[in-house]
Amino acid sequence: MRRIVIMLAVTVLCLGLSGCSVAGGIASGVLVALGAALAVLAVLRGQSLAQMRRRSRMNKKKRAWLRTQMAVTNAIYMIAAVLLLVGSIVGLVSCFTGGEEEKLVATKPPAQSIIETDTQPDTQPDTQPETQPPTVADVTDPAEETSPDLIGIPPSLLELMEKNPETTDFVLNYYNRQPMEIDLSSIDRSAGVPLFMQWDPRWGYEVYGSDVIAITGCAPTCLAMVGYYLTGDEKYTPDQMAEYAEQEGYYAQGMGTKWTFIGEGAEQLGLSSTELPLAEGVIIQNLREGNPVIVVVGPGDFTTEGHYIVLVGYENGMFRVNDPNRRANSEKLWSYETLEPQIRNLWAISVG
Repeated sequence: MRRIVIMLAVTVLCLGLSGCSVAGGIASGVLVALGAALAVLAVLRGQSLAQMRRRSRMNKKKRAWLRTQMAVTNAIYMIAAVLLLVGSIVGLVSCFTGGEEEKLVATKPPAQSIIETDTQPDTQPDTQPETQPPTVADVTDPAEETSPDLIGIPPSLLELMEKNPETTDFVLNYYNRQPMEIDLSSIDRSAGVPLFMQWDPRWGYEVYGSDVIAITGCAPTCLAMVGYYLTGDEKYTPDQMAEYAEQEGYYAQGMGTKWTFIGEGAEQLGLSSTELPLAEGVIIQNLREGNPVIVVVGPGDFTTEGHYIVLVGYENGMFRVNDPNRRANSEKLWSYETLEPQIRNLWAISVG
């Protein structure tokens, strides 16, 4: 009986300690270890009492004590057997269920990432982080997209479409893009400063700085629409202005177009640029004289970081804006009180 108990203890101990699930293995191991310890204690006590019983000279009182100790030893055997039995059951159960539990844990999908976006367009380069120019190899993970039509479109353009639904056709046409002839002769300059959009397919896919004009080209686009309005010269297109700005060092990697592009750059291109104080009356006077005002704005109605826009008119006590990123902003009037806290700098542009 003792040998059977000892063998059972060793066998079940190994089984319990190798349980297939962590929780089951720990519980089984503790029970079996405790049962094995009690079994060993009982064996040692039994051997010692057996030696004492073989002695011939034992009085009645000693024999009564010996019987009591043997009963205690048998009780310890019983407790050890129960612990070993329970531990073995726990170990066996863990072997059958542990593998499935671990498989479920291993295949449980990660928690959905929360992606926070701004409701205002923030595609301007003034303070945005620098990204690599988009190429055909610059693709998104197909597993992350819900539509095959979006696979391969640069992430910056997908973000542009998300923030500005006006750009949807431009973004989805990314793989059908091709060089287009730019003809501005049909534009009626007498109607005012024309609205050029950064994401116009005629130039929006062209690389400028760290991305494409649709993302980083607000300043060249603003100077292009003002330059063409004042001169009628077709060199004033967003792509040519972007090429000029980059060649002349007016684009700062990771930062965007420098303010000096509107001052020094405009002068070198044959225009006259005058930096203005932030005063409503001064702005109104220049607009009435036919001088569009290029403005750098900070976080607010037009961007969350930095952006260039053009003030093109003053009507009914409100300003009309040409926003090269969003047509909706160009179709309404803006009060000076709304614009003033967002303005970082401004220049009146005229013919040099």
